[in-house]
Amino acid sequence: MQKRYSKEFKETLIAFYHSGQSVTQLSKEYDVAPATIYKWIDLYSKSNESSVSKADFLELKRQLAKVKEER
Repeated sequence: MQKRYSKEFKETLIAFYHSGQSVTQLSKEYDVAPATIYKWIDLYSKSNESSVSKADFLELKRQLAKVKEER
């Protein structure tokens, strides 16, 4: 069964990528296939949804930390 990821989760990983983290690092840390992350980067870049403000980035980072704690 295929995993479903929220839009927030995808945007957060893309923001981490744009802040300098490698796809390999993100893949290992968040248990998402590198090909999936590359696909999200490509899709969100085409639709210009990858432009996340610093405040939005920090909020998404906080939310992701909360989700990771709940796992």
